[in-house]
Amino acid sequence: MEQCNRQLTVVMGTFLLALTLFVAGCASGPLSTREKGALAGGGLGAATGAIIGSTVGAPLAHVHL
Repeated sequence: MEQCNRQLTVVMGTFLLALTLFVAGCASGPLSTREKGALAGGGLGAATGAIIGSTVGAPLAHVHL
């Protein structure tokens, strides 16, 4: 039960951080080429990590990378 509460806390914290960054990111004008590349690279890295993690049986094992 304690592990479930910890996981919920981590998920909620991550969600709130992502929401905060999303709202802050929308405060500026259109994205520059560099910002678009950073966003695409981050998404590609997250997807690759999830694929590798699911292959070894632990999709969230390497989230900290």
